[in-house]
Amino acid sequence: PRIDFNNSKRMRKQQKHIQKFLQEYAPSKEIVGKASGEGEIGKCLLVVSSTSGFGNASKLAPKVIEYLRPSFSTMKIIPTQHAGHAYEIMNNEPTLSSYQLVVILGGDGAFSEAVNGMLLREDKQIATLAHCPGGSGCATSGNAMGVWKGDDIEKACRIISEGKLQKMDVIEVTRDGFDDPLYSILNVAGGLYTDVVDLADRHYKWTYNIFGPTARYAFGMIRALWKYGKRDNDRMIRYTFNDNESETVVLPTLGYSLYNDGRPMEHARYASCRFHDGTMSLSLSQKYLGLVKHLKYAGDLAKQKDLQDDVKGNHFIRDDIVSMKVEPVEVAHKNGVLPARPLKTMLDGEKDRVTLDYMDAPFTARILPGKISIIVA
Repeated sequence: PRIDFNNSKRMRKQQKHIQKFLQEYAPSKEIVGKASGEGEIGKCLLVVSSTSGFGNASKLAPKVIEYLRPSFSTMKIIPTQHAGHAYEIMNNEPTLSSYQLVVILGGDGAFSEAVNGMLLREDKQIATLAHCPGGSGCATSGNAMGVWKGDDIEKACRIISEGKLQKMDVIEVTRDGFDDPLYSILNVAGGLYTDVVDLADRHYKWTYNIFGPTARYAFGMIRALWKYGKRDNDRMIRYTFNDNESETVVLPTLGYSLYNDGRPMEHARYASCRFHDGTMSLSLSQKYLGLVKHLKYAGDLAKQKDLQDDVKGNHFIRDDIVSMKVEPVEVAHKNGVLPARPLKTMLDGEKDRVTLDYMDAPFTARILPGKISIIVA
């Protein structure tokens, strides 16, 4: 008989956390804080991405509320109840700018969704933000506060309560035929890297029950390389750097990432930009090396090991990018090999909220220095 991993004991337990939290706080709940007199910060809006981290955000929410209450006079808690809800909350909250702080409890995708909702408001209201780690990936809180996991939630809340601010850059992505831009706070990634996330989310979420919340990406990497490595090996992409002093190069591109927020994971080595330095960093995996060799190459990058001489040339890094245009170029058929597929691209690990699918080139990405304010350590 087929095993239903989504109905496992661990998954049922996480679902109970989500339902219990929603029953108490949905659609929203306002509570009185404990702050008064000197040092009072004021009102706080806490947006909880209920399903982030397979329900971990819902599980952590009561602790976060208790840790943050002493720093605010009032707290309004709004849990997300469907896909895209974080965007809707930040886009429609009537008095967003009246909050001294808006805390997003969830993963990088939830934080990115909230930023897009805020920056695309018609009334242009804006608020100071904090990312509280509660998802599978928490690179935003990691780079800003040094807190990469929900296990350190008390530390994260302590830093948030201290209220130290830093301006944060945002990547703006524009495309022909679309009126509104898209915004990225971590990275714009495409090719192999999108395939990894897509396959992981479609086929390997069940691994959470055995190996934890991020194991699915390892399985997704193996399947993506096996399925698409040879097929995409001849894909050539044209990159035009920096509008004012234009420089165009055509490079083999198996997968690429355009980074803004520093490191995409705690031990990553391949992004030298910072979220407040006004630049982006482009990282390319240029050619498929074969399954075993490519997995070792990817592992060495993640573990900050020096690359072997025979694969060093496969990794391309370009820093200090202000603006970049990405366009596909013609891919020739070679010995009957299929041409490369579209350059499927994601923003902060998520699909395009407009088309509900992965974005494709061509597009233009540019850095918006200091676009938002965020809590830092």
